[in-house]
Amino acid sequence: MKKTILLLAMLALGMASFAQDRHYDELARFLAGLPQREGSPLKPLEASPMWQTHQQAYDQIYAKVEAERLPPIRAFVQTELAQMNQTARTVFYPFSGPDFMHADLFFPQAQTFFLMGLERVGSLPKVEELSQNSLRTFLEALRVSTETLYQWGYLITSYMSRDFNRSMELRGVIPVIMVFMARGGYQVERVEKFTLDKDGNKIPSNPALDKDDPKDNYISGAYFEYRKPGEQQIRKLYYFSHDISNQKLAETHEFMKFMSKFDIDASYFKAAAYYCRWMTDIRNLALRESEYIFQSDCGIDYKHFKPEEWELTLYGKYENPISQFDYANQPDLKAAYQRPGVRPLGFGIDYGFRIDQTNLQLAHRKP
Repeated sequence: MKKTILLLAMLALGMASFAQDRHYDELARFLAGLPQREGSPLKPLEASPMWQTHQQAYDQIYAKVEAERLPPIRAFVQTELAQMNQTARTVFYPFSGPDFMHADLFFPQAQTFFLMGLERVGSLPKVEELSQNSLRTFLEALRVSTETLYQWGYLITSYMSRDFNRSMELRGVIPVIMVFMARGGYQVERVEKFTLDKDGNKIPSNPALDKDDPKDNYISGAYFEYRKPGEQQIRKLYYFSHDISNQKLAETHEFMKFMSKFDIDASYFKAAAYYCRWMTDIRNLALRESEYIFQSDCGIDYKHFKPEEWELTLYGKYENPISQFDYANQPDLKAAYQRPGVRPLGFGIDYGFRIDQTNLQLAHRKP
């Protein structure tokens, strides 16, 4: 009898855990405009005209993205990044914001991502409790907040902050990352807010202390577990809403302690605003720990890739940065692009996309 009761208790606990896990995926599908599976408590909300409008808008966005933007990127990944992706399982992506979409595109085999930016973490919205007006505003703001990613291949922090402020439910990146995961064909298994203790260990966030302010010394984070249907291995994503300048990292040693616990296979810099010119701690971490560095010219300056240490492959075109960053011109990189061996690039991305000068570089550490 006792064994039966224990078995029933274990089954009930397992079912409760399963139901809790399903909640994350159901919410992700709702936010992404994807239909729910039968039995979901969010299924009735699909009858709402505003959700149907949301679904149609996202279907149109992704139909265009799938038809125009993604095929040449996927072809590039299969041919030019095949060797890197054989081993790149842990990827460091500073200055990313919530751009899971391109992280997953360029590193499809990665099991762990570290994303970071000045966009707030936010929270899980309780969509079933929202009024019709609040839900409409939230879904509209969610779509608008990611427009530049679909158009130009990168997110603009100031634009996202403006769009986040349109809705109380969209005050951070959690809903945005969930949309990218769901539309990327993943099941979202878990989402939680976290911080780091003084030794760099991941611990639950303390709501009394966590103001979700990237400029303070309390490190705010969001942790995601996700997987492809049929996969047994759980993938992980850590997002940090934190200022990673040298000055701030000197005040929050726990961040570097946390990163030291992982072996970084690859680092990725896109739309990085040339911050690595003066954020040398982040630059040195990537150069010291990565086997591969994949980036545009806005990441680590060309001069830091010493020929005796790195094998560099150049793609696309480089003349000058966009006018906003004209101070970041790299004559040595320009000269390198004028030499034979530069490989073609069949898509536009990052700042150079706006001036038809998309450039990418793949650096592979020599043995």
